[in-house]
Amino acid sequence: MHLTGNLKVGTYRFPQGITPEEILAKLVKGDIVTIKVTIPEGLNIYQISEKLSQDFPKVPKEKWLQLMNSKELIKSFDSSLNIPNLEGFIFPETYVFDPNLSPKLVLKSVLSEFKKNLTPEMVKKAKELGLSYLDYITLASIVEKETAVSSERERVAGVYWNRLKIKMKLQADPTVIYGIWNKYKGSLTKRDLLTPTPYNTYTNYGLPPGPIASPGIASLKATLNPISRDLYFVAKGDGTHIFSQNLKDH
Repeated sequence: MHLTGNLKVGTYRFPQGITPEEILAKLVKGDIVTIKVTIPEGLNIYQISEKLSQDFPKVPKEKWLQLMNSKELIKSFDSSLNIPNLEGFIFPETYVFDPNLSPKLVLKSVLSEFKKNLTPEMVKKAKELGLSYLDYITLASIVEKETAVSSERERVAGVYWNRLKIKMKLQADPTVIYGIWNKYKGSLTKRDLLTPTPYNTYTNYGLPPGPIASPGIASLKATLNPISRDLYFVAKGDGTHIFSQNLKDH
């Protein structure tokens, strides 16, 4: 039998007492051990690093974070992007991996999934709307963080589109939180809102310099289909929001 060319690379689990024939059958079939890894929408690279370190216990979160800041990995993903890290491009999805796959290959697979989901047509539409590729992902990440209610995403996107058009500050709390991530204790203070960082949209006009989290496909699509004439929204306390067109109503 000449089966060596048919053996599948991967991690295998062999029960005690298994015969050589059964081992060979497993190797030919490619009956490898896999794990499911879910990256939820709206996590930033610090949270994703923590999550991946739990899914791959042999790889510490520092290693994941180091790779997400790797110039080599950024360049291999998109050499035209001038970004300090891969924030916003770690696509939220459930993946199936070999538990011993190298961290670099895991991230390359995740980045490949991002490219599969973000179609050229979507990038083209963003450009037609006046957004660069990076600004599009940045705005989508803000929409992702501002609401988890699917019916509100396009309306939230509309608020920020309207503010950008009239050069009004975005005043998005999640951007402030991202700018002080290492100091953030779970609630924003007035001092936080007034403390300048590159990501503070209360002190700066326009979009922050890059994404603040990983937007899911729903937020990426909603950002390209903004609706409403609203300029304000406020949380109702049940996960939904009240939208207003003027400050008086707000």
